[in-house]
Amino acid sequence: MAGSISPQRASSTNAIVWYLIYNSLIISLSGLAVVFWTIGSKRPLLYPVEFGEWLRANPKTGTIIWTACGSVSAAIFLLLLKCCLLLMIRQRAREGATFSTIEGWNRCANEQPLFDTKRLKLSGFTIVNWLVALTLTTAFTTLLTPTNVLVSEGILGDELDYTADEFRDWYNIRGPDNNVPVNKRYLCERMTYTSSTGSVNFPTCPHTDDPIGYISAGVSATQQTLGVDNASVRVIDSLFQGSTGGVLPIGFRGIPAFNNVDFKNWDPSTRYSHFNYTLSQQGLSAEVSCYETLDTPIENKILETLNVTNSADNHNTLQLVEYSIRKDFCIRQDKWVVPSIGVVAHSLCQPDRDVKKYEFYLKPFGKYDNLPKITCTIEPMITNNLVTYSTATGLFTSKIVETIGSSAVPNETIANVNDLLSYSITSWGSGLIDSILSLNTTGDDSGNFTYPVAIESALRGLAEYAGTYSRIYYSAKYNATGRSTVNGTYTTSRVGYHQTQPTALLIVLPMILYLVSIAGWYTYKGLKTGVRIDDDFDPTNSTALVTAAALGASKKGLNLEKFTGLNQYYEMVKDFKVKYDEGKGFMLVTEQPVESSGDSSSGYSHILT
Repeated sequence: MAGSISPQRASSTNAIVWYLIYNSLIISLSGLAVVFWTIGSKRPLLYPVEFGEWLRANPKTGTIIWTACGSVSAAIFLLLLKCCLLLMIRQRAREGATFSTIEGWNRCANEQPLFDTKRLKLSGFTIVNWLVALTLTTAFTTLLTPTNVLVSEGILGDELDYTADEFRDWYNIRGPDNNVPVNKRYLCERMTYTSSTGSVNFPTCPHTDDPIGYISAGVSATQQTLGVDNASVRVIDSLFQGSTGGVLPIGFRGIPAFNNVDFKNWDPSTRYSHFNYTLSQQGLSAEVSCYETLDTPIENKILETLNVTNSADNHNTLQLVEYSIRKDFCIRQDKWVVPSIGVVAHSLCQPDRDVKKYEFYLKPFGKYDNLPKITCTIEPMITNNLVTYSTATGLFTSKIVETIGSSAVPNETIANVNDLLSYSITSWGSGLIDSILSLNTTGDDSGNFTYPVAIESALRGLAEYAGTYSRIYYSAKYNATGRSTVNGTYTTSRVGYHQTQPTALLIVLPMILYLVSIAGWYTYKGLKTGVRIDDDFDPTNSTALVTAAALGASKKGLNLEKFTGLNQYYEMVKDFKVKYDEGKGFMLVTEQPVESSGDSSSGYSHILT
């Protein structure tokens, strides 16, 4: 037969066992979802690097994967809930049920809503179940979709310390005549340095070997002061944003030959394609203050005029000019070949030979006469810097967080700045000054441009650039003690879970609590009829459910509306006979007739109309 509602002739199973199985699975899976989120909120749960990179490279495929995982998770929950519902139906139907109840069961089992204003409670219940079923997939997809998780690790290394007594003793070692420090940088040449981590070839005097690069350091620093975000300057193969800060790039993606920075705990061979890091390093900068003056102590004297073919002057002439300063603390006399159209002359003085503080003068001539005369004070400083690097930009940034003092600054640093201006004088004019003036354009929104401030920024940038090359030179020459510790933090992005799905939990948690509650309610309603399950009753079979409805109606559960087109013959379901009469509706037939119908073997015990 299609089904049975008779417990007497049916084999049966203990319902408690199956309720326990289904409810345990629902509670366990709910607990796993909460535990998964809780663990992920406390510490990162990460996928392997290769899989994470693959997900980043294939976002559409990843979306399909996590949507499928969310759908499967939701389907498992809904299947277990449906199993509890079917158990309850098998038990409750043994006592009969109304068509309204049966319809509610079917709607809930199939996650379908019922819209009936006459049955508001039932409609509301099925609508909530339907919405939960729809939302559950989205909630689990959100919960299971990984995000980019930032993970950090400490990094540690060391570098040359200009303030160390050991380095200063080495730097001040005198030659046989006890007059000239033998380790000081004098010659301008290219030098090759090789270490266990790499090799580098660099100029010992960048102002002579790479004057264009040197000038760009001053221009970049000025641009940064004017608010240009993408200004950069190159040191070997490393790019700095704005200015170098006088640091040597010794970390990852820095100059390999000087790289001795590594992880504190991670495997040293660990490498990621995308990362950021910060390092506390020692730098070299300068405190610069420039202001306009009515005059400067620079005097000029034309010694000779030269006819040439590569001059910007219409008369194709250059001049040999003597520029001199005669002050109590500074007497200088320099001869330069300059274009006859004019230059901005410069000179550097050190008022006190025992104090590393300088005065720097700029005086315009010829076509530059409209520029103001400038006097600057320059004091080089050892600094502590915070250096950052990001693979997203490929740029180092150096920010001064503390100034230490000038006593340990190598003496030649500021002299390089002065020498550069000599090298930047060409037959066309003063190269550095022209480059700075070119920044004063209306298209650059540079209304904050002032000549003294621009000169300040340029001189500071030049001093820091010279400081970086000074560190390169002395780091290559000096390998003894006298080094400072360098430490920082390395940060990379991994694919996984960590404090990134609070919204997902807010969606999932109410859903799974609702599912657990409904499963418990199904269990309670089912066990109210006993602890046995009628194995022969199929709650998905329409005849069995109609029979259950008939039995429920026989107990005055519901009056049924008329149905047409149904079989008018008896339908046997074990101990019960069900017949539909178009005029009278459903009838539950018993063995003892109460009304003659031409069939002496049966009669109508209840007429359901």
